[in-house]
Amino acid sequence: TTTTTTTTLYTSLPTSTTTTTTTTTTTLYTSLPTSTTTTTTTTSTSTTEEANIPIEILIVDTEASKELQCGICLQLLQRPRQCKNGHLFCQECIERCLMKNQVCPSCRCFLSFVELGRSLFVERHLRQLKLYCSNRFKQVILPPTTTTTTTINNNNNLTMRKKQEEGETYEVDERGCNEICTLESLMIHFSICGYTMVQCKHSIKCGTYRRHDIENHYKTTCAYRPVSCPHCLVDVLVDSLSEHEEVCLKAPVKCSTCFASLLRFELQEHEKEKCMMSLVSCPFSDSGCSKMMLRKDINKHVTENAIDHLILMQCSFSSQIKNLTSELKLKDEKIQALEKARDSKKHEAKIIWNVENYSVARKKNYLQSEKFQFAGFPWFIGFYTDGDNDDCRGYISIYLFLDEKYAPKNKSVSIEFTIRFINQKDPLLSIKKDFKITFPIVAADSSKRKSGWGDRRALKNTHLDATRNLGFILDDDCLHVELDLSLKHTQWLL
Repeated sequence: TTTTTTTTLYTSLPTSTTTTTTTTTTTLYTSLPTSTTTTTTTTSTSTTEEANIPIEILIVDTEASKELQCGICLQLLQRPRQCKNGHLFCQECIERCLMKNQVCPSCRCFLSFVELGRSLFVERHLRQLKLYCSNRFKQVILPPTTTTTTTINNNNNLTMRKKQEEGETYEVDERGCNEICTLESLMIHFSICGYTMVQCKHSIKCGTYRRHDIENHYKTTCAYRPVSCPHCLVDVLVDSLSEHEEVCLKAPVKCSTCFASLLRFELQEHEKEKCMMSLVSCPFSDSGCSKMMLRKDINKHVTENAIDHLILMQCSFSSQIKNLTSELKLKDEKIQALEKARDSKKHEAKIIWNVENYSVARKKNYLQSEKFQFAGFPWFIGFYTDGDNDDCRGYISIYLFLDEKYAPKNKSVSIEFTIRFINQKDPLLSIKKDFKITFPIVAADSSKRKSGWGDRRALKNTHLDATRNLGFILDDDCLHVELDLSLKHTQWLL
């Protein structure tokens, strides 16, 4: 019993214009190029597709090729191997058989993998096998119920050949390639064959065309080929050229009123300022003249109505002066209101100090803000993260300092200020401290002066523990401190 196994031994190569070099090795043919026209008999429309053409369809002398058939799959030999009695098989087919039973399927002699031999004569014969170019045929897709027969004339003129799959046949394309090649030269021929189907380089929507027709397609029929606009020289698709010319700024157009020829980008300026046939208003329309006329008649109108125009201008200027006077009065009132608001805020200030990375910064024991100016004096905020003496350990001691080194000499300043530790979860829970003091601060010992004023026990350190989630320190590890300042008065010292 002979087992027939249908196996795809020849896979198609995609159609391209790249030249492929054929290398003769033990593998005689691993793939065959295909570029065929597929026709569906149920419609009259033809579509181009790639198809896997069995090599048996391409053979010129089918009778002679029967001697080169595999004894197992009954198809043309691929990588031929032989037993010691000369029976030929595809390498893949015989190796699959020997995995089950190490005997020759034809003569039943013992046969192992080691004893498989090459047949140089058969390999050479295969390489010299005469084949039609695959572009000679076109594929026809038939309904599943349709069957066809293979008809071969005695002179080997193939009229219809059937693929070993239901509903698919290949027939001779009258416009196809008639080249006959050997198996080893078929790939080289296919790479240059003028009948190979080539994809349009401009768009896949354009489809495929035979290689010898593709250049003419690029020049004449391709709807996606770029062409240069004759006016602006910009590349556009050929099908879009007419639409582009309708909006091209350098395309020639005519003025609709005076019929002057000009470029499209000049049209708007021409109609607005130059066209002598355009209907325009009087140059003194702002003064009250409502006459409309052609641009060419403007000088005549101005000359004839000079006195009327002067009267209109006088009335217009009087009205404008009155309106301007009213506007200036309103703006003056606004300026005075703004100056008053500015003066009321000039003696107040708000300072925001964000202490970032507090968990690390607190290890320094003392932290100080950037210096700022208020009421002509230099200030800064400073606090001790664990109190400034033994009596206030576990608390933040916070102070407002006057930088006396750069402060005006022989001058004092009285202020009210509020220091807040902001609760980021609930601002109503923020802790604030209010103070009223005159700087420079004079101690009980009049010979000693102090530069800062604040609270030694302003805030417990436990409130700043992020793990307790009290709202003063959140995931951003930032402590927010606000300072509100209000100036009471300044005084020169004797």
